[in-house]
Amino acid sequence: MNAITTERPKTNSMRSVLDSLEGVNLPLAMRGEFALAIDDYRNRRAAVATANDEQAAIDLLVAAERRALSFQASSIRELRAIAEIIWSDEDSLPPSEMVTAFFASLCNLDKNPSPTFDPVRWLTDYEAGGGGWIERDDEIHFLSADTDASRLAMWELKTRNGAEQVKAIIRNRTAPDTSWGQLVSHYETAKARLDEYQSVERNLEMGTPENAAHEAKIDELADAHFDAALALLSSPAPDAKAYAYKMQAYHDAEASQWTRSHEVTEGLVDDAKRLAA
Repeated sequence: MNAITTERPKTNSMRSVLDSLEGVNLPLAMRGEFALAIDDYRNRRAAVATANDEQAAIDLLVAAERRALSFQASSIRELRAIAEIIWSDEDSLPPSEMVTAFFASLCNLDKNPSPTFDPVRWLTDYEAGGGGWIERDDEIHFLSADTDASRLAMWELKTRNGAEQVKAIIRNRTAPDTSWGQLVSHYETAKARLDEYQSVERNLEMGTPENAAHEAKIDELADAHFDAALALLSSPAPDAKAYAYKMQAYHDAEASQWTRSHEVTEGLVDDAKRLAA
C-alpha cells in the first residue's frame, strides 16, 4: 500500500521501489530536482522499517511521495520511477491523486491523442450531466456540476489529455457558420414558395384528382419549408443579428409546436449564452 493512503499495514518487509536501477545512485539521466526527490523517497521508505516512531516515519514518507509525484517525468526512466512509487507492491490501491500524477507524466511524454478517448462521446455525456463552458480571452473554461459524474468526466479529460480535442469540437460548433447566408436563402425560398402557392384560391372539389394533386403539392412545399426551417434553427447563429432572425423564424414557423421543439429551443438557449458571454 502507498504511504499516502489512509491506512497502511505495519510491516518491516517493504521493498525498495528502485531496486531495479543500478547501484545505490540514480542514473545520471535522473540527476536534478526529480532525482533528489527520488533519493529522499528511497531513504524515507527504508527508514520506516527501522523507525521507533513508525507513524512519524510514515508521515515523512508521505511527504516524500508527494514531492516526487509533483514532478512530470521527462523520460521513460523517470516515468518508471513514478509508477514504482504509485504501485509499490502487488496490493497497492493508489488514490486518484497518484494515478492523476502518473497520467500527467505519461501525457507529457506522449502528446499524441489518446487511443481510447472519444471527444464527441465525452462532450455529449458531459453536457447531459449538466456540464458547460465559458470562453474568455479566446480560451474555453469548463464548468462542471458538483457531482460524482462530473468529477469523473473532468478526471478522464485530464488524464487522457483530451481537452484540446473537446475544445476543437466546441469551437467548430460555435464558430461563425460560413453557410449561414445559404441557410437563410434556402429558408426564405421555401417559405416564399409555400406562401405563394397557398395564397392562390383554387376552390377545388374534395375527392377529385385535381384536389388530390393540390394537397400533394401543399405537402411537398410544406415538407421543404420544414426541412429548411429546421436546418436554419439547428445551426448556431454567428452573431446577434442572426440570432434575432432565428427567433423570428422560430415564431413564424411555429416551431414551439414541433415534436422536436425541445432541440430547437435548447439551440436558441445555447446561442443566447454564447453570444452574451
